[in-house]
Amino acid sequence: MPRQYIKVTIITEQAIQDGVTRIIESAGALGYSVVPVYDKGIWDVGSVGQRARSDTFRNIKIEVICPDWPCTDRIADELSDGFFGSYSGIVYRDPIEVLHFHDERK
Repeated sequence: MPRQYIKVTIITEQAIQDGVTRIIESAGALGYSVVPVYDKGIWDVGSVGQRARSDTFRNIKIEVICPDWPCTDRIADELSDGFFGSYSGIVYRDPIEVLHFHDERK
């Protein structure tokens, strides 16, 4: 039976990955995946105003599964307050249906 969750997607600079994942874990997320991305668009600017085209300014995409909307708000608020004044990033969220979920906590 499908379960309702919220997926948060974060695209930001690899340099802050550890801080971002700490925020995700402390917010109560169920899990996340991190993948490198090479992107282009209006947000394609690194933390020092340079185009993000080299390994120095490599970006990552983190997809997070949250149990509820307040978890997504905590993540977005802490990222905005703690990092996005100095580093580039975008956060968006979508309601999702999870078709299969293996929960080892049971």
